[in-house]
Amino acid sequence: MPDPYFFFGSLRDPDVLAVVLGRAVAASELRPAELPGYVAVLAEEERLPVLVPRAAGIVHGVVAEIPDRHERDRVTFFEETEYRPEVKEVRLLEGGTVRALVHTDTSLATEAREQWSFERWRREDKAQMLVLARGWMRHLADRDHAAADAEWDRALAEMTVRA
Repeated sequence: MPDPYFFFGSLRDPDVLAVVLGRAVAASELRPAELPGYVAVLAEEERLPVLVPRAAGIVHGVVAEIPDRHERDRVTFFEETEYRPEVKEVRLLEGGTVRALVHTDTSLATEAREQWSFERWRREDKAQMLVLARGWMRHLADRDHAAADAEWDRALAEMTVRA
């Protein structure tokens, strides 16, 4: 069985994860967990988190078992332009640890930035993320990251103008 995922950002939310997986996600599929040794900060140009090493840090998130190859491919398509997967030891809040794939930043955190809050993101940015994620995933069949990125930027610009 492949390693589970540790989601600490938008994919921690069952509604966003459902858009990416292409199916409903039950709360029971997401096990509360934490990643020691990091903090989540705002990415340079997005309202999304990136991990920054910090000895005393803890990042809260969820562990999700996603054994289906097609669903794992969907997660990869959604994450791979900005993040890369790394296996990390994650603590389950129910007890114990698990090795999990964590999508870490490849270029977005260049300096110490504002700490990212999942609760604040849910209040202020989740609705926008659902629109952006749906647009991105429309490009899964052709694996066209350039088109997905262009649609993301266009939709984000339109949302910014309306705000």
